[in-house]
Amino acid sequence: MINKIKRTYFHLGKLQLLSLLLLSTLLISLSLFTINSIHTWSQHKDNLVRQLDSLSAGIAHDLKNSLAALNNQYPEPLCDHKTMMAMQQADYFANFLTSISIVKDNLIVCSSTQGMINPPTILIEPDWISFAGVKVRQHQTVPFFEDHVTGRTAQIGNFLAYLDYSNAISEPQQPWLKYISYYNKDGDLNYLSGDADFVVNDFTPHSDGSQWYENQSWLFSQCINENECLLIAIDIPAYFAANQSMLFLWGCILVTVLILVGLLGNHVHHHLFSIPRQVRHGINDHQLTLHYQPILEMASGNIIGCEVLSRWRTQDNQWIRPDEFIAIVEQNGQTAELTEQVVLTCIRDLSKVGMLGKVKVGINAFPADIASGHIRNLLCQQLPKEYYSLFSIELTEQKIENLKALSQGVQDLRRLGFEVAIDDFGTGFSNLEALREVNVSALKIDKSFIWGAEKPSLKRSLVEHIVNIAKSLELHIIAEGVETTEQLEYLRTLDVDYTQGFLHSRPVSLEEFVVKAKQYVNTESS
Repeated sequence: MINKIKRTYFHLGKLQLLSLLLLSTLLISLSLFTINSIHTWSQHKDNLVRQLDSLSAGIAHDLKNSLAALNNQYPEPLCDHKTMMAMQQADYFANFLTSISIVKDNLIVCSSTQGMINPPTILIEPDWISFAGVKVRQHQTVPFFEDHVTGRTAQIGNFLAYLDYSNAISEPQQPWLKYISYYNKDGDLNYLSGDADFVVNDFTPHSDGSQWYENQSWLFSQCINENECLLIAIDIPAYFAANQSMLFLWGCILVTVLILVGLLGNHVHHHLFSIPRQVRHGINDHQLTLHYQPILEMASGNIIGCEVLSRWRTQDNQWIRPDEFIAIVEQNGQTAELTEQVVLTCIRDLSKVGMLGKVKVGINAFPADIASGHIRNLLCQQLPKEYYSLFSIELTEQKIENLKALSQGVQDLRRLGFEVAIDDFGTGFSNLEALREVNVSALKIDKSFIWGAEKPSLKRSLVEHIVNIAKSLELHIIAEGVETTEQLEYLRTLDVDYTQGFLHSRPVSLEEFVVKAKQYVNTESS
């Protein structure tokens, strides 16, 4: 089968190659065009979000300095002159609130604009209550209008105000840009603000930060919390109709690029296909080299083990990074061969230098190799049982075809005494229910979250959230990519169990790892 695939690569004709190159160029150009368009749309989206964020901040400011302040000053307010003056003053200084009123026994009994309300206006049930305790009503009757006029209200304690921000932001100037903010209450999507003719129920709700294509529109979803969200839509046909000059420019660029690709097609044949061939040969000819990155225990600062990382040196003596060849390994269907080489080479090398059974060892594994039991069989064949607990199988965040089989594979490994960890947590395998089902013993925080987490930021919040998840599931926590002392000290405050990264050591050869490990491990004892 492998030889057959090889012949397919070598017997591609020039016409086939040219067709492939032109098609690839066309797809790449369309991808770049799409990326550029999405980037432009994102800029318009970001501008709109900034306006809406400014509005939200203004409303929050008014709520704090008007309603909250009044509630603190008058915990049991009366509709007297002093309270009326305070409400009118708060009404005057508020930019987004009006008709500040006193609430008692679910009735609006007094207003800053009208004084005592007789009969009192009945309060409807709140549509939702914010995390700050603000009760929000979408369609509250305005006093003295006998249910003919309603408005949106916010209530803190015994004070209520109508929201007044219709002129706070202008409608988007571009006819192809629409937005709506909505509230999800028990599955019902309720309109808050935005384009009245833009119906959120016409689109599939997505999680915060998502962007997707649907109904000839490119959509962005952004949520303040799990219930209140903003949906922004780019009407794609209307966008391109308004930007025909841009389409003409992209067309000229595409034609030029296709001509150049056609002229250079004969010269890229070897370069286009050489990497997949060399990956195949590299695995078949055992060209892979293993490097070892130390893992340190946070409490003691000692090296307690390492993560085994694959490195590949081509026949022309060039080092190829894993992110460049791992995908090709999957494409070639050689994941089992790669896993076998890593396991056998790692055990052989550690045994040769007397480190086997004296340090913990983390080995990356494809989900399919865990689900099939391939890596379990390899380890059981090569290791004595007393060493099982020193080996941690790190589940890489590849596409999981069969979660049930993966869970069973993890369970089998753990029953034998092996540890199983989620590698690079947060970049893909971040579903809490799936994490519970897989039932791993450790979690490795991806380096992209660690970089910058030492300072107050969204990354810090994400890291703390991940740590809380791990602790709630009683998992060991390993932080990857630690590069600075500040990051290390911050992780120490979170009670992270282990760390690895360039602050301690880059991935090194076996010989260098032994030198580092012997500083902490007595290799003479068993």
